[in-house]
Amino acid sequence: MIKVIGTIGPASINLNTLKNLKSKGLNSFRINLSHSNRELLDYYYEQFKIADVEPSLDTQGAQVRISFLKRKQYNTIDEKISIGYYDLVDGQSAKYIDIGLTHKQFFDQIDDGDEIKIGFDGLIVKVSSVDKVQSILFAKVVNVGEIDLNKAVDISRKSLQLPAFTSFDLECISESLRHGIKEIYVSFCGSSKCITQVKNMLREAGWSEDNLPKIIAKIENRQGLLDLENIVEEADGILIDRGDLSREIKISMIPGIVNKVIKTCVTRDTPCYVATNVLDSMMVSKLPSRAEISDIYNLLSFGISGFVLAAEVAIGSHPVESVEVVRYMSSVFFDQKFQAGIIPSTQEVIPDIKEPLLSWL
Repeated sequence: MIKVIGTIGPASINLNTLKNLKSKGLNSFRINLSHSNRELLDYYYEQFKIADVEPSLDTQGAQVRISFLKRKQYNTIDEKISIGYYDLVDGQSAKYIDIGLTHKQFFDQIDDGDEIKIGFDGLIVKVSSVDKVQSILFAKVVNVGEIDLNKAVDISRKSLQLPAFTSFDLECISESLRHGIKEIYVSFCGSSKCITQVKNMLREAGWSEDNLPKIIAKIENRQGLLDLENIVEEADGILIDRGDLSREIKISMIPGIVNKVIKTCVTRDTPCYVATNVLDSMMVSKLPSRAEISDIYNLLSFGISGFVLAAEVAIGSHPVESVEVVRYMSSVFFDQKFQAGIIPSTQEVIPDIKEPLLSWL
């Protein structure tokens, strides 16, 4: 049985959509803590309870992200910019900075002359000076671009050493029993020690040994790949994030790495899930592309256990239909595999699938 994991967001948090997603076969209703705060998280828990679905958590993890910004666009080369530590839980003031970042430890590892990539849309700044005591740096723009809250930040040609969990992660894990968390997805899992740490925290939170939430390690950086064998051994499942992996590894290398991770999981009989751009076209379009259909089929043939629909379900225009497509393609794949090419009709797989998706599939 293929598992479909969905990230719940603005497009899917309403009760009607939650119930439809459940009826169409969404197995994991995941809350991304990188796009949440205390108030929003409490609202999600409330809606999940009413819709009778079990919540799962996706930690913020060891990734520096934008936690505050004064504006989104930087269009002038050599413009001066100030960047400082700003944590939503700690509530540090953003009075003197243009951009706030999570992880205070980031500033300890910055040096004059470093180039910082901010977000996915091209903004790069070069560091002029760093005040490591105040956790603030001053830089100038060397490549213009647009940014937004929660987007990732990297230092060119440097691997950062950061805590595996943020203060918000720790807070949410500590109260996980009260909310009946089903699974915890460990972002930027760099070693098997991260999995052990989560299990220990869950025990301290009151979970019994035979009832711990499943721990899914997200492989999305070099460190995770280097300790892959041990992570696969310790975790209840592996999630390959093709998007964040491509921030550290050339995109041309990603398919081969994904295949290697899948083979490792299949060999160890560990569930393996694939994320990023699974049905990217359905963020807007009512229909998936031919390439996406082939991608889903081929990944199933490699032996994966399921797919992650992140943006598709969280902010896409067709969250329910996206789940329908994955469910249908998994049925087609297994029917062809075990019944020598006999393909069910779309209506046999999903009786109430609607046009134009019905004809297209």
